[in-house]
Amino acid sequence: MARRSMTAYGRASGGGYQIEIHSVNRKGLEINLNVPRELLFCDIEIRNTIKEYIHRGTIFVRISREKGESLDCELPSKEALSAIFKHFIKIGFDKSEITLPFLCERYSEASIAPSEPDSKAILKGVSQAINQLIHMKQKEAENLVYD
Repeated sequence: MARRSMTAYGRASGGGYQIEIHSVNRKGLEINLNVPRELLFCDIEIRNTIKEYIHRGTIFVRISREKGESLDCELPSKEALSAIFKHFIKIGFDKSEITLPFLCERYSEASIAPSEPDSKAILKGVSQAINQLIHMKQKEAENLVYD
């Protein structure tokens, strides 16, 4: 088995998310995940994927939506917003208080209801980031030999 440094960094994309992983020296294995709320369902799968490749060190994983990516959500129709607007006028709200964000917050379907992220694509991205990290660990170990 090739020598590896404990400190390294890897990055990849998968399923509309940017995955960044870095590691530092530690005797045991500790995995710190920082993921968006919509990815909490695959927390254990991400940890298990990391454990397949890495057996010691502190591993920091940050997953964030790629720029330009947004969650799919269903917005209310113009007719629905109009009906809600009329309802708030009827119950005594001033017209100037009833803004579009105000209406959307009160419309149950307007709250973000994301489609489930593609966990396979995300896990593939995690694996790619880990492979980059391992490659960097090996290169760094080679450099340490010459120091």
